[in-house]
Amino acid sequence: MPKDNRKNKTYAKEQKEAMVAKLLPPNNMSITELSKQSGIPMTTLNGWKIRALKKINNKKNINFNKYNNKYNNQFDNQFDNYTE
Repeated sequence: MPKDNRKNKTYAKEQKEAMVAKLLPPNNMSITELSKQSGIPMTTLNGWKIRALKKINNKKNINFNKYNNKYNNQFDNQFDNYTE
């Protein structure tokens, strides 16, 4: 059965970003403290934080993989030169 979204509150993108910034370094505010200050449920803040951390980790992995692919291609080319 579909969830009744009429009761769910929506938040502006800017507000979400500001809250997530408080949860991540260098601020590292606790979810409990921020929830009390902002009135936003802890589960909502936790979800935002998890999504932000996944996004950060995905960007790091993509950049790392690009570096690895470049390095591996250079190594393969050098190896091909030695075997010819």
